[in-house]
Amino acid sequence: MLKSIQKYLIGTLKVSVCKSGSERFLNLVNREKFKIWDVRSDESDCITFEIYRHNFKRLRDIVKKSHVKIHIISKHGLFHSLRNYRRRFGIAAGILIIAVGIYASSFFIWDVRVSGCENVSAQEILTLLSDNGFSVGKAKHRLNIKEIENSFLKNNYKISWISINIKGTTAYVEVREKDDTPELIDSKQPCSIYAARDGVIASVTAYMGYSLVKPGDTVTAGDLVVTGNYTDKYGQEYKLHSYAKVMAYTTHSSTVTVPFETTEHVRTGRVKNKYSFKFLSFNIPLYFSNKIIYNNYDVTKSQKLLKLTDNLALPIGINKTTYTEVDVCKLIKSEQAALEDAYEQLRDFEYDLVGIMVLGRDYEETVNEDSVTVKVILNCYEDIGISKIIE
Repeated sequence: MLKSIQKYLIGTLKVSVCKSGSERFLNLVNREKFKIWDVRSDESDCITFEIYRHNFKRLRDIVKKSHVKIHIISKHGLFHSLRNYRRRFGIAAGILIIAVGIYASSFFIWDVRVSGCENVSAQEILTLLSDNGFSVGKAKHRLNIKEIENSFLKNNYKISWISINIKGTTAYVEVREKDDTPELIDSKQPCSIYAARDGVIASVTAYMGYSLVKPGDTVTAGDLVVTGNYTDKYGQEYKLHSYAKVMAYTTHSSTVTVPFETTEHVRTGRVKNKYSFKFLSFNIPLYFSNKIIYNNYDVTKSQKLLKLTDNLALPIGINKTTYTEVDVCKLIKSEQAALEDAYEQLRDFEYDLVGIMVLGRDYEETVNEDSVTVKVILNCYEDIGISKIIE
């Protein structure tokens, strides 16, 4: 494959050599180490072969020494193809317009790729970026990336970090979602410890700071349990970085309602695709009717842009909209099946309580006319202390 491309770019000639000196001609060619290939002889004592176009003039001395006649049978390659179109100015103008268009389009963003999102959808990220002035079709030199990143983080509490890198006409957006774990406070900063939720204190182990509660005390979320403020006997005030383990008996509850009658979408296997041609921000339909014969269907959309390289996308492509027919089926659950589904969801709720010891469970079941409701109260044992900076 690479050799064929090389031959096309450099250009080749198919040459015929006749008369009795053809064998001497070949010997001299081999001695001078000329690159020839596809050597063949015919019934008229002529030899044909192929040679690079730029080497043909170097054969003159060998032709004189061997007393042969040499003819060019055919020409191949990019130079010869362009030469055939040298008088077709429309084609040349078209090539020039395309080249200028590709060069001009390289100053804009035509493709945005999002990575790193799990709970937040890529479409939501793209919508928020668009609200902050970053979207497909924007000129690269007019974008203040740092300002866009900072504005994005201020307006989105779900994302803790974002990075936008532009390569060619493609923007790579990498995000990191916020973790639910509390942010650690630098040990040099003074802080106190508060109750994160309601509970009954089981034990307080204060490694630094002064406990304000004792086992058996009842606290509510937000109460101060370990303080970093300290006043000595001389009246001198100090601020400490409190560090303690505040274990308490707490409760977590959840309620789940499961209806007896539900609907489910079942695909029938019938699919209808509609395509449109994309140029810049315009979409040109490649179909004649917007009518969909399906009564119920799911819709998915995709886009494929024309790319010169992986990073160099052009504002030209094909949009595909897929309509998948579905049957809406009604499912009737028995009371027992609905209860099993409810208990399974409650088990998932308990499983998500990371770092919390469950001591007991109390369930309440309610059977309604069209559903069942199950409530669980979990008796737990956990560390409820959370640090806050002393201002």
